Amino acid sequence: MSSNVPQLRFPEFEEEWEEKKLGEVFIEVNEKVGQRNLETYSITAGQGFVSQKEKFGRDISGQQNAKYTALQVNQFAYNKGNSKKYKYGCVYLNTTDKQIAVPNVFISFKLIDNEMSSVFYAKLFENHYLDKGLRQIISSSARMDGLLNVNKKYFFQLKIIVPTTPEQHKIAIFLTSVDEKLQALKKKKELLEQYKKGAMQKLFSQELRFKQDDGSAFPDWEEKKLGDIFDIKAGGDIDKSKVSDIKTGLYRYPIYSNSEKEKGLFGYSNSYSISEKCLTVTGRGRLGIAHARFENFYPIVRLLVLIPKIPANVVFYENIINQLNFAIESTGVPQLTSPQISSYKVHYPSFTEQEKIADFLSSIDGSIENVGKQIEASQEWKKGLLQKMFV
Repeated sequence: MSSNVPQLRFPEFEEEWEEKKLGEVFIEVNEKVGQRNLETYSITAGQGFVSQKEKFGRDISGQQNAKYTALQVNQFAYNKGNSKKYKYGCVYLNTTDKQIAVPNVFISFKLIDNEMSSVFYAKLFENHYLDKGLRQIISSSARMDGLLNVNKKYFFQLKIIVPTTPEQHKIAIFLTSVDEKLQALKKKKELLEQYKKGAMQKLFSQELRFKQDDGSAFPDWEEKKLGDIFDIKAGGDIDKSKVSDIKTGLYRYPIYSNSEKEKGLFGYSNSYSISEKCLTVTGRGRLGIAHARFENFYPIVRLLVLIPKIPANVVFYENIINQLNFAIESTGVPQLTSPQISSYKVHYPSFTEQEKIADFLSSIDGSIENVGKQIEASQEWKKGLLQKMFV
């Protein structure tokens, strides 16, 4: 198969894709804002154009605004700032409904042929197509403003693919529909999270109460210190010989730390130190992140472990603790200790009501998790799709 023919394409197209310099397909946009009152935008990697008022709370362009570039709808800008998502900077299409002002340190450009698809090239650029070329032209010398040192002349000499215009539009329509479905899933997840947040506010303020199975009211809630509900201890060190990065038949017990990633999963051990149903709460880094634990595990690095000493549903208290504001005063590295967390006061409903609330919130969490898995699967599918659809 020719290197200029994609692996996956619509059957009605057979022509090889051309390869051209960026400057043969696009032309620089250097129109200045001047005295016009155009809203100022920046580029955020992974999002695209974001109003400076939204991003920073105000317009930060100041007196430089007149020198900013006036960017029309369906025109592009390359942000030379590197990020975790775009190591060599990123290009985005102005998909707002208006002409906007963008920093003149961006390289702004537009299609020479208006019949070509700007959306096709937006998808191409978002898929890191320019990375290989950018890596070769970025100067090793650093700029004082922290931006990548990219020569505009060499930028417009970067090679890009050029399918026929009808094929561009067909691909653009298809990929837009893929993105719309992905955005719909993200919106669904966001709405579920908002619903849970609102439900918790009403449940924990007792504005909304469950009834007992016989229809009668549950008893009034008590207030207790966490130290009265839980035995609280902190994780310690673990011998390296007992640690594995992967789960095996021997190394099958999770090791949990204070990390936010993967609910604190650090690795696996051939032994455990906690066997009770309990909670872990981060005592280092971002303080106070609670997770209910139901399996045997090994806590490390001062991770707090809360083991019920009176009837307490750990899922209920996971949600309660995650609502707390741990304002810890410290002259050094912020930390949450066993004595500190023990003194925090929380609600204590009857155990049966705790269970009802926990089951309700868990059902919402299950829905959120399922949608999250759909989003991850869709993103992986899209990634594989783009690799096959672009040469």
